[in-house]
Amino acid sequence: MLLQLDYLTKKDYEDWRYGRVDYLESVCKINLSKLTTTKKLIGKYTTELNLKNSWNRYNQFDVRVKLRLRFSKSGGKNIEDSYGMHYSAGQAVTDGTLKGGYHLLQCG
Repeated sequence: MLLQLDYLTKKDYEDWRYGRVDYLESVCKINLSKLTTTKKLIGKYTTELNLKNSWNRYNQFDVRVKLRLRFSKSGGKNIEDSYGMHYSAGQAVTDGTLKGGYHLLQCG
C-alpha cells in the first residue's frame, strides 16, 4: 500500500529488497509521524472490515543466506511486526472490493 499511496517508489522498494538500503523508513517520502499515522489507520480499517492478519517475513533478494530486512531504524519488534502484516478477507466481501489480500508494501 505504501507504493500505491506513492509514499515509496518502486526503485526505493527494490533497493531495500536487495539490501542497498539499511531500513525501509529511510526511503519513504513521508515523515515518520505521518507513516505511523498511516499504519494505525490501516490497522483500524482492517479491524472494521474484519480482515484476517498474518505476519510475513521479508528476506533480502538475491542472496544465498536468508537475511531478514529491517523496516525501521530502531528495529523494535512491535514496529517490525506491524510492517510485516498481511491482511486478507478470508471470506468473500459482499461488495467485491477486497479480493485476495493486502499488505502495507503491496506493489499493485
